[in-house]
Amino acid sequence: MIMARNHGRKGKMNFGTKLIILLYVLSFLTGGLISYVRYGMQPEQTEFDVVTYEKVVALAQLPEAYASPMTEVTMTAVGDVMVHKAQMDRFYRESSDSFDFTDMFAYVKELLGEKDYTVANLETTLAGRDNGVGQKIYGYNDYPMFNSPEVLADTLKDTGIDFLSTANNHSLDSRAKGIYATLDYIDRLDFAHTGTARSKEEQDTLCIQEVNGITFGFTAFTYDTNGLTVPEDAPFCVNTLKGYAQAEVDKAVQRVRNLRDAGVDFVIVIAHWGIEYQTTPSSYQTDLADKLFAAGADVIFGSHPHVVQPMDIRTIQNPDGTTRTGVCIYSMGNFVSSQTNKAGPDKDLGLILNVTFHKENSGCSITAVEVTPTYVYWTDDVIGVVPVEYAIAAPSDYPLVDSKGWSRISYAHDKIISVVSSAYNLQYNLSDGWYHITLP
Repeated sequence: MIMARNHGRKGKMNFGTKLIILLYVLSFLTGGLISYVRYGMQPEQTEFDVVTYEKVVALAQLPEAYASPMTEVTMTAVGDVMVHKAQMDRFYRESSDSFDFTDMFAYVKELLGEKDYTVANLETTLAGRDNGVGQKIYGYNDYPMFNSPEVLADTLKDTGIDFLSTANNHSLDSRAKGIYATLDYIDRLDFAHTGTARSKEEQDTLCIQEVNGITFGFTAFTYDTNGLTVPEDAPFCVNTLKGYAQAEVDKAVQRVRNLRDAGVDFVIVIAHWGIEYQTTPSSYQTDLADKLFAAGADVIFGSHPHVVQPMDIRTIQNPDGTTRTGVCIYSMGNFVSSQTNKAGPDKDLGLILNVTFHKENSGCSITAVEVTPTYVYWTDDVIGVVPVEYAIAAPSDYPLVDSKGWSRISYAHDKIISVVSSAYNLQYNLSDGWYHITLP
């Protein structure tokens, strides 16, 4: 089965709509000509037919761009979205007994909403108040068994997120019922999603999204579920590798093949893998990336280590002898959290990644990759995300950042692009707040 939705460019008329309008005009003009020839001309008057046809073509001919169809989509991705106690304390509103996470993303909302499609990893459950496991915080739960206020999802939607991966090591924190409740809630907000499921049928359904005439096949998995056993009566509820067990790795690779065989233009894998707080990928990650690319993946968005790991951009040989570009970011780091132990400042570092996909008659290709670093700042009232290069360029626009925060921002500026680029010798240039990566 295939699950597909059509998403046009945010705020713009998509190619399909324009083409329909043009075809309608052409149909109207040619239809009028046929009627005129049929009822108003004699058979011997053939010269007029030729002249009128030429006029119709001149008036209604499709523009060159549409005669040779071409479209592009820029997809944005961010890493782990988590809610710890420190965030709940700051965003809880006692007067209404509710939460308001708006300020958490105030500085990055424009960046996330301006591109065509935005993807994030939801590393928590939305099981509902008092439905979590462990010590209660305003009725919810943080580490080690996450259950966050449902309004978090509303805020993510308002911030510009379109797609959520729900497969991670905390997927079962509120047990299977928490998975089901999470999916029910984000469905009501019209998020696309993959990684967990409420039935075998849902797990087996191919997740295919159409954006501006380009089709994307998504799949997601997690390396494990923190030792929590997948329920025997719900083996479908989370795509887990069970500690990189070979049979489960084979299933993950087969999901990629299934998407490629379905004929999508691009295959996107969201991989929750690796070793926490390590800035280099493990052999499990690199070996599995090789298998995923060989099976047909075009882009791998990695998460879980809670720190940024390198990007690998490679040329992949296709079965028919052609080549394509493959992009793997082994870990995008924490997008937002309030982890207070381990990893030092690196746990507050992340990035926003843009990948531009191009489609025309001659085929599909990745034409641009760019990243901008992020930093999670702390105040007494807010824990939020700052785009590092934008803040350095215009510090007065970020009044909430204190002196410690500016020191960390400087550290993020130096650290993130070095980690992203150095392992695979990527070349880049910095302009307008983004590191533009040179493609092969």
